[in-house]
Amino acid sequence: MVSKIVIWSLYIIFCLIIIMKAVILAGGRGTRLGNLTQSIPKPMMPVAGKPIIRRIIDTLSDSGIKEIIVVVGYEKDVIIDYLRDGSQMGVDIKYVEQKQQLGTANAVLQARNHVDDKFISINGDLVFDESLIFTLLKKSKIGSCIICSKKVKNPKACGVLKLNGEKVLEIVEKSDNPPSNIGNAGIYLFSNNVFDYIDKTTLSSRGEYEITDTIQLMIEDGRKVFHHPIEGYWYGVETRDNLISAAEMFA
Repeated sequence: MVSKIVIWSLYIIFCLIIIMKAVILAGGRGTRLGNLTQSIPKPMMPVAGKPIIRRIIDTLSDSGIKEIIVVVGYEKDVIIDYLRDGSQMGVDIKYVEQKQQLGTANAVLQARNHVDDKFISINGDLVFDESLIFTLLKKSKIGSCIICSKKVKNPKACGVLKLNGEKVLEIVEKSDNPPSNIGNAGIYLFSNNVFDYIDKTTLSSRGEYEITDTIQLMIEDGRKVFHHPIEGYWYGVETRDNLISAAEMFA
């Protein structure tokens, strides 16, 4: 017999999924993919016959998230013409435009008027395990931010996390002396107070407003930031090799 506690827990999770929205950052070109993205944005690159962004949306929908905000920019019409209003996929899609490539924090900021409370933010070039979003949602009541994480072979090449258990003590971007090999996977669950910290985020040395800098401001201000380790597959499709690896995994 199922206990009342289990039933109540499942009900809470169900309610959270129903009201949760997702933001997909799909405005980038992907210059490291060369001429592959000459006329289409990186999120539209096909992996095993299906565009990356379609894979993300299908996973969100299967996890119960039906309201999606897509941040477009480079070759935006290609994405909009393909996804339309999302009804053919069983979701409701709204579009906002990042008119200048000013970094991930600036991209998230474009969705400010479309999210009310907690929301998921996903970089639009990721291919990941279908169970990830649902398991992330189970933790949605804790903290101001949850960062999905993945062990990486070259921590100097990406953002990495300094941890104390599940708590994130520091997030460091492309350091010569990284504090760990736990990488930032580009999938987040934010409270809407993240926008207040984006307003305080300054330009990085790369000339962008980085969401990692925003999260570091949250940590320094005493906000609770946690990480959620990815147990299944995850690929950041930034290069041709990444694209081939992701396709081979599905094959």
